[in-house]
Amino acid sequence: MNIVNVLFVLLVSCYSLNAQDTAAAKINNYFVGGAASFSTSTNDNTPNIVGTIIISNPSVDDIKTTSYSFSPTMGRRISKHLSVGLRLRYAYTSVSTESTSMLQFIPSGPPVVSRNNRIERSYGAGIFARYSFNPQNKLQFYVEPMISYAKSTSDFTGIISDRLTVEDIDNNSASLSAGVGLMYNVSDRFRLITRLGGLSYETGSIDTRTRTRIADTNQDIFTGSTGTMLFTEDNMSSRNFSTFATNFSIANIQFGAEYLF
Repeated sequence: MNIVNVLFVLLVSCYSLNAQDTAAAKINNYFVGGAASFSTSTNDNTPNIVGTIIISNPSVDDIKTTSYSFSPTMGRRISKHLSVGLRLRYAYTSVSTESTSMLQFIPSGPPVVSRNNRIERSYGAGIFARYSFNPQNKLQFYVEPMISYAKSTSDFTGIISDRLTVEDIDNNSASLSAGVGLMYNVSDRFRLITRLGGLSYETGSIDTRTRTRIADTNQDIFTGSTGTMLFTEDNMSSRNFSTFATNFSIANIQFGAEYLF
């Protein structure tokens, strides 16, 4: 009878341990996903005019800005509050400006038209830790410190009258940041995520090449038309930098989702 009791206790214990293992296996500790942002704006700055004389801001500016970013993420939960993971990042920004300066009485002289376009692309990767303050709730607030490396290129093309300037910038940097955000658990396997920005310290180097060309005609060298080249400048420069900044802006807000497994 004692043997039967012992076997029964062992059987119940094994069943209990197996049930606990099965329950633990149902916890989704790994996650993959990503977040993205997009913004666009158009600003038209027209001066005040009385009669034929411009009395303030002697230019008409048309500025168009487009930017977007995408950050795929993969990670693992190591405790109820803490997760760690790897994040990649790609960002694109384009700023186009057309400015018409009328420095004389109208219509005594032709306006001076300047146009420029800057395109910036950034690639990066980082390791992050995410701490959730209230993991028991569906809507959670978290803080996310991260160490990352980024490389960006910036191409600038500008023209004022017959003067064309081309500028190429290469930026390599390492950064330490701390961001904040919100998570909402839709189900055990799916959650929505928002990154709201944060603080960052960044250090790195900037290499700049600037080329200037002057043509003897009023042809549109901004769009590729050629003129007789009279003078060319080609300058190179390099410098180191370090910055501390807050990143709370619309361009830095990202919305995304993560799948847990």
